Order: sequence, then structure tokens, then C-alpha cells
Amino acid sequence: MTSHTVLSEGDAVFSLRPALWPTQAAAADIVGEIVPPPPFSAHDRVLTEDAQERAALEAVAPAARVAPFRAGGFLLVRVRDAIVLNWPRTEGMVLDREGKFLRSTRGSPRIFDGNPLVRFDRAAGWYFRDGIEPADTIDRAFLGYCPAAANYAHFLGLFVMRVFAARRRLNDTAFLFPDLPEYRMHYPSAMRNEFMFRLPEIAPLESGNFYLPMPAGAFRVRELFLFQPTGDRWDLMFQPEILDAFAAIGHEALRRAEACGAATRARLPQHLYVSRQGATRRRIVNHDDFAAASELAGFEPRRMEALDFWSQAAHFAAARQVLTVHGAGCASILFAKPETALLEMYPRPLPTHLFVHPTLARGCRYVPVPSRKVTRDLDIEVDLDTLSSALGLAG
Repeated sequence: MTSHTVLSEGDAVFSLRPALWPTQAAAADIVGEIVPPPPFSAHDRVLTEDAQERAALEAVAPAARVAPFRAGGFLLVRVRDAIVLNWPRTEGMVLDREGKFLRSTRGSPRIFDGNPLVRFDRAAGWYFRDGIEPADTIDRAFLGYCPAAANYAHFLGLFVMRVFAARRRLNDTAFLFPDLPEYRMHYPSAMRNEFMFRLPEIAPLESGNFYLPMPAGAFRVRELFLFQPTGDRWDLMFQPEILDAFAAIGHEALRRAEACGAATRARLPQHLYVSRQGATRRRIVNHDDFAAASELAGFEPRRMEALDFWSQAAHFAAARQVLTVHGAGCASILFAKPETALLEMYPRPLPTHLFVHPTLARGCRYVPVPSRKVTRDLDIEVDLDTLSSALGLAG
């Protein structure tokens, strides 16, 4: 694909569109604000004796630094006469009335074959089809998801958090979510679509708000509400109201487990090993030796993909230590009780803030377990001495 302003495919023409923040869109106005939470320091909750590893973490995860961390806030923006695009890897991308792309709704640069709406060129940016005809018109809607929403970590961190924040700030509004069961045909590791349809349980709405599933296609929205970050797009996790909402889910998950009987509750280990051995990447190549060492330390293995939403939340809410390879399942640390330790194994030099920040925001302890990358799929070899040291730090 070349870096031109127009691409042609048969009768279809795709134009390169400039990217704007929602506040820069045509017919946009700010209708609300979430102010930044008070700064805090969580340096003492990052547990590592490796100065080089700590420095690497602090470089990408500001909440791990000695200096007080200041999370960003969010603006609630109304955009009039917007077009919402909904297709696998395009879901939730928005154009304003002038056809300009709203960058806060961006997604991963993977465009599946057959996508009629969007093309992507790494050198140039996003191309959108000219003359898109909306399938229907929606009067008033909130959009909190993006093309990464089918990933469990993004579902929690870039969608559910925004639902929590918007549900008390809007009324008589449709809360959009993607109903795209074909997603898993293209992307087998995508989160089960069932989780989207459990939103009324996970994040119940009130004040006349309601959930509206979105099929594939393009839709015009007369009044579209979006959040625009003033800092990092993940920073809602530091808001007290968001943390309280996740704590409530953890409590409810444990209540449901208790209601299922003592045997079900007993299957929730305090030392939880979240296995990725059934995944296609980021697996442990020396798993037999690792499993023996982790079992000796009291960890019980579970595969999150085999559990439904509430069972996943209950496992993290019950655990006091969670040992896992870097992956979307780490996001469930948001359901854990404060002081729980997350021991994250990852291939060097992978550290990101994606799971350090929610761990620290939750009041939990973060223990890095850097490992050697041995395949292009980011499979790792766990050094058992490094693991033993991390287990000792986690207590």
C-alpha cells in the first residue's frame, strides 16, 4: 500500500483523513470533566532487587517512580452528527460531520480482508471509504469502546471503565457496544462475545440509560458522547469511583462463588497461577520445571479462557498472590484486594505500564519476573532462581 491521499479498489475510493481530538471535531462541545485524582506514590509497592529492572519499569510506568504520580483527567465531549463505524478491527472508530477521523477512537492497524470501510498504511495513516451510507440513525449515544475492545484487558480498561464513568454523567442515552460474533473467525484469541452481552450484570445502568448492541455497518449519531483523555488513555483506573466499581465486582463475584457452595469457594486458591499454555504466544517453554517450582511454592494453575467472567473475577478477588505471564488476564488484578501481589513474568524487554499501573492503582504489590525470550511469539524461559527471588519478595 502506498502513501497517497486516495486509494482505489474497484468502485470503492478510500481517502486519507486527518486525525483530530474530539474537542477539535466539527460541531463539538465539552459537556463534562473528570478531574485528575490526587497524586500518590507507590514506589514501595514495586518489589524488585534488580536496580536495572526497576529503572526500566519506572521509565514506562510513572506510577512506580519515587516522585508522586499525577494521573490525567478526562473530558466528556459531545460531537453532533457523527458517523460510527462498526466492523472487526474498525469497531467504534468515528468520523465527524466533515469526515475527519477522531483519534481517541483509534485502534490496532490490522485490517481484515473484506472490511468495506477502512484501509491502513503505516507510513500515512487511516483511509476511510468515501460516500459511506449509514444503515440507521441514533439520536443520542455514548461510545466507550474501540477496535481493541475484543481483547479482555482493553474491554476492562478502555471500555468498562468508561461505562463506569459515563453512567452517572449521562441520562436517557444509548450505551453502544459491538455485536460482532464474526470477530473470532478472524481473531481466534479474541474475548468471548458473551462478555459484551453481560454488561448489564457487570456495569448496570440507570437514569434511563440502556445498552444498544451494534451490528456490522456504519451508523449516524445525532449526539455522540466520547471521553477524551488529558493524560494517558488508561488513567481512569486511578479514579476512586472506578476503583470502587471494580471492588464491588470482586465482592459480587465472591458472593456468587459462596452461593454456589463451599466446594466452589474452595476451588479459589490464595496462590493463583494463571497459565497461558493454551495460548498461541507468551507461553513458558520450560514449563515442566516451572510447574514443579510453582507447585512447591503452593500455586495452583488455572486457565482464564476456560472460565466465565464472574469466575475470573472471583479467582482474582480471592487470591493473595497471582503468578502469571504477561497477557490480558493480568487486567483482572483490578478485582483483587489491596496488598495482593501480582508476579508478572514477561520476555525482556517487554515492560509496559499496562499491568503495573492497575496493580498499583488497586493498592496491590507488583513483582516483576523478567525472563528470556526464546521465540518470535514471545514465548519465554523462566529462570528458576529469578522466580525464587520474586516469590521471596512477594512473601
